[in-house]
Amino acid sequence: MPSRQRIICITEFASTLWAIWKQRNSWVFRGKQPQPKDAINEAEQAHQIFTRWSTIAGSKSGNSDPTMVNWTLPEQGALKINLDAAWSSSRMEGSAAVLCRNSQGYLTDGFAGKIRAPSAHLAETLTLRSALQWINERRKVQLSSKSELIAATPKVILTSDCKAAVSHVFGMENVPWAARSVVEDCRWLLAQLDNVHLIYEPRSTNRAADWVAKTHIAGALTPNWVYFMS
Repeated sequence: MPSRQRIICITEFASTLWAIWKQRNSWVFRGKQPQPKDAINEAEQAHQIFTRWSTIAGSKSGNSDPTMVNWTLPEQGALKINLDAAWSSSRMEGSAAVLCRNSQGYLTDGFAGKIRAPSAHLAETLTLRSALQWINERRKVQLSSKSELIAATPKVILTSDCKAAVSHVFGMENVPWAARSVVEDCRWLLAQLDNVHLIYEPRSTNRAADWVAKTHIAGALTPNWVYFMS
């Protein structure tokens, strides 16, 4: 089977298993009856998103961008969350940045914080976990109109420019030992979150999150940066 066709088959199979797993978790943890049609629709949607943006088979680099692609709006009523990490090899620590924008392109929420990481890749994976935890908390505790927006939205697109982190979560590559527990946390969180879709997008789409992460690690990010960027 050609390599490209094999990747498509694997992602379709993985997307189906993932949708079934999420339906199972909804039944076990929330008492929601499984809906086969919803599982099929979610699997098809996840497969389309993943095959559209992932170029894992064609590149050995974790973050290479063969073409310049700009950030695009999510569909009407959806939210798009970009995440990125900046890492310092001398300090063995990094900064995580998460930006949430609506379908009009306005920044509605976000956060930045320090993370301890022995590598840039682990910093990206830790940032992904932080983003999933943040979405989960926003959905649990509606402390403001912004958190209510995340809780009520029909769809959240979570994007990372780190191919390795995304492919590890979807089981497309072997996970390094140092990142295994973090990846497992990401898989579990993603399975609990209804209508949250994780995808890879090129670095050129992630300039805002990249700037926030780099500014934060340099100690130059104002505490109310979300307000000023809105």
